Order: sequence, then structure tokens, then C-alpha cells
Amino acid sequence: MVADWNSRGVDARTATKAVSVAFVVALTASLALVAERLTSGAAPFSLAALGMVVSMAIVSVMVARELRTRKLGMLPLIALHGFGALAAIGLVHGLVFVVHPRSLVESPAQLVNDGVLAGSALVFAWSHAARTQLRRMLLVSIAVAAVLAYWATASRWHCDLGTFETSVQRLVVEQVFMVAAVLFSLDLLARRD
Repeated sequence: MVADWNSRGVDARTATKAVSVAFVVALTASLALVAERLTSGAAPFSLAALGMVVSMAIVSVMVARELRTRKLGMLPLIALHGFGALAAIGLVHGLVFVVHPRSLVESPAQLVNDGVLAGSALVFAWSHAARTQLRRMLLVSIAVAAVLAYWATASRWHCDLGTFETSVQRLVVEQVFMVAAVLFSLDLLARRD
């Protein structure tokens, strides 16, 4: 396995960086959603969570671009990011399952919320690292389609008890599109220079 990654130009440091940044992005997204679930979607916590997720998405764009300049292919980047994201989401939900606050219902449906938020933030980062406009638009289209499908089936992903100011699913969709808007704005500003 190591020989296969090395033949693709992926050294241990590059792989560690790719896994680490995805781990931090997914960890931030998962913790933000748990905080929003614990506070029933209260606006101040939602805004703080949004800021954290957007910040991590910006970091992931910078790291993805750096890794692509090291000739890391898109598929190895996606695989390494996927591994890091799954590890973080698993860690957060494992901890919530063990601690299990009474107000939270932990089930596989909750993983979808985290996966959509972390996954789409990473897909938008990959789109900024794509070498062609066609790949870039394809990645953005995939992320948008996934979020729209998620929104259309939102009632299936809500398991928590109690009343929410704003549903977790709505917060996920808003955060995804805010990440997209911020990254798009940064891209436009970079092109003007």
C-alpha cells in the first residue's frame, strides 16, 4: 500500500497533511452541529458554528491547492480527505454516543448531517484545487446536487427531541451555501489581483 502511494508521488508528510486538514474540517463541522443540537439551533451558537466551518473551509482550500502543487492527484487527495473526515465524524459521534446527553438522539441519520456539511465543504475546496474549469464546475455541481437532495429529504435526518429555533438541516444547508459564497468571493478577489 505504501509503495502504491509513493509511486503516485504521495509521501508520508503530504498524506498526513491531507488527512489532518480533512480531520479538522470534519471535526469542526461535527462539533458545530452537536453544539447547535444542544442549543436547539439558537442563533448565537449557529453564527459561531458558521464562522468556525467557514474558517476551516478556507484553510482546506489553501491546503488542497498546496497539495495539488506537489503533484498530488485529485483521487488520492479525495481518498485522504475522506479518511480524515470519516475518522473525525466517527470520533465526535462516538463521544456523543458514550456521553449521550438526554436531549440528543444518536442514530445513523445524524451522520448524514455531518457528512453533508463536512463533505460539501471539502468538495468546494477540491473545486478550487481543480486544474480545469470543467472539473471545477463538475465538483461544484456535485456539491450543490448533494445539498439539494439532502434538503429535499431533510425530514429523514432529524432525530433530536425538543423544539428547535432553526432545524439542524436548515442550518446545514445555510452553512454549506455560506461556505460556497465565501470561497467563491475569495476566488473572485484572487482573480482580480
